[in-house]
Order: sequence, then structure tokens, then C-alpha cells
Amino acid sequence: MSERVPGRTALDRFIERCDVGWNAWPGTAIASVLIDRSWRHPIRGYGTESFWGIVGSRCVTSAWSGMAVTRDAVWISNGGHADYGGNEWYAFHFAQGEWRRETHPSRLVPAVVIPRKNGPPVKLPVPDDGRPLRGHVYGSPVVLSDGRILTINPVPFCQVGIMYFDDYVQNAWIFDPQTLDEVPATLDIVGLGGCARLGNNNILFGSSRNMRVVDAGVTRILDRHSGSLGFACGYDPVSRIAVGGLWSPRIGVATLDETETRIASYRSVQAPVRLTYCAVLVCGEGRFALIGADGDVWLYDALRDEWQQRRYPGAPPTRLVNNKIQWVPGRDVAICVPHQPTDPVHILKPDFPVDV
Repeated sequence: MSERVPGRTALDRFIERCDVGWNAWPGTAIASVLIDRSWRHPIRGYGTESFWGIVGSRCVTSAWSGMAVTRDAVWISNGGHADYGGNEWYAFHFAQGEWRRETHPSRLVPAVVIPRKNGPPVKLPVPDDGRPLRGHVYGSPVVLSDGRILTINPVPFCQVGIMYFDDYVQNAWIFDPQTLDEVPATLDIVGLGGCARLGNNNILFGSSRNMRVVDAGVTRILDRHSGSLGFACGYDPVSRIAVGGLWSPRIGVATLDETETRIASYRSVQAPVRLTYCAVLVCGEGRFALIGADGDVWLYDALRDEWQQRRYPGAPPTRLVNNKIQWVPGRDVAICVPHQPTDPVHILKPDFPVDV
């Protein structure tokens, strides 16, 4: 798939024992490092009252939010608009095969007045430490060329349960896994969708309504195009094809021009079944692997418009997993963070060709 990673990690040792298909990795559930309702900040002393929401920290995996995979870890920071407002980051480190909570959640304070057409205005809470107002990030987390992680948050946390969008908060943020700092992106991108990094390091953002090509520094929009790529998408730089979809029997297929700055064409394709938006795995040469509701894999050849199905035993429930299945750099496997925080990490070992 790609250049090999030096050194044997806990992940490498587990992969050696994996069979073709899905493999549960015992003892790797994220639940043990999630905060509980009685948590207090170790220095500032505040608790969870301002951001706990309706459901709480289990939304780190159960909300409609994705993850990013670097060379040495999975990074995740998710919540829901009324379910959970914590903006902390968690990492699953390949070297040790364990989760760690890397940052603390921010205290939220009512600050932004939201006018309403019907009814009194609402005060939207915002972090009091200058970090992002986390909510659903869908399939937007993507690793930039400099190793930092871009997330786009189109539904910020609001305890009254109403979805407010771009006019009131900063949506696009860039997180540095090395320093744990998080800063607003120069360009504030808005929409419910997924991101893919192009071959020239530009970013393709495919929302539920349209597509945008953004420069590598996330400073300006280079192109816009109609058509949906949904909440998760993948991009093959060899064929310059991007594929994405919603929980739907149709997917979107976009082709970039030779400079990877413009969307040259788009078409909607009928899929054999309703495919989840948990993953679009790039397999190379215009081929993609999309995941079904029961962990089955549908291989799609976008150049020939052909489908093949693979079924594997022992799959985690994948219908509700949003962009939480991705290839691991340097290894011929994909990693899955399940919907339920008490379920262990799963490894998918393919028996289909992958060349990326």
C-alpha cells in the first residue's frame, strides 16, 4: 500500500495475528479514558456542567463525527450539538495499543446571542479558553500535509437542542498533534460533509449539497461544484477520482482536473445496497471499498462502474460509524473505532488488492 513504518509496535504485533476480515483487538475500548460526569479540571477546577449535554462523553464515538489517522495514532474529538459539548482530543497510540486523553474539555459560557424568527433569542455557549466549540464534525477530520488535522464543525453545541450553523461561530479549526494547540483556520468552511487530501495537498470538501477545492494551507477556495459527496469521501490521486456518499443507495463520483485545483466532472451512481458513510477506503487505480451496514465491503471500480461484494465474519456494527474506518499508513490494514465506546478497536485485513 505505502512505505513501511520502521519498528514493531503493539499494532504490528496484533496485525501478525490477524485473519483476513475483521479482528477485534481485546482491551482497546476507549471507554476507560472518557471523562465521567463528576470530572473536574485538574488546574482550573471547573466541572462538566457547562458541556455535558443530554448524553455526555460517550458521544466521542457515538455522535456523527469522524477521526483522523496519522502515522502513529488515531485522533478523535467529537460531540453532538445537544448531546455533548466537550472539545477534548483523544489518541489511540499504535506503539502501545492504548488510548490516552490528550487535552482537557473547555468550560463553556453563554456568549453569542442567536436571533430567532419565532421566539426569543438564544445565547450560544462558547469556550472561555479560545478553543473550538465542538459538535458534529461528520467526515471532515483530515491530516494536512504538515501533519496537523483540519476539522469542520457545522453543528456547534447548543443545550437547547437547536442546530445553529456558520453565522455565529468559527467552524474550521486546525489541531497540532505535536503541540496539542488548536487554532482557527484562515478560511472558515461550512457544511455537513467529508474531506479528502488531494495528491498536491489541496483539500477536497464534499458536503451534502456541493463540493469545494481548498488550497493546502486552508486559506482560500479554489473551485466550487454542485453535487454531493456526503459525510465521508475518499480520493485516488492516480485516477483523480473522488467517491463519497450518505446513508443511501446512491453515491457521488467526482473527477478532478490535472492540476487538482478544479472539479472537472460529477455524476451520481446507483449502489447495489444502502451503504453507510462510515468509510470510503481508497484501493488505487480508481477502485474504492465502501462499507455496508453489517461490516460487508463493497468494492467499487469507478472507471468501469463495477461492484463486487466481500463478506467477513466478526464485524463490528458499522451502520452508525461515521468516517471511523480508515487505512493505517504503512500497513496493509484498516482500523475501525466502533460506535459503542465499550467495544474494542477492530482491524480489517483485506483480501482484495490495495495499491495506494
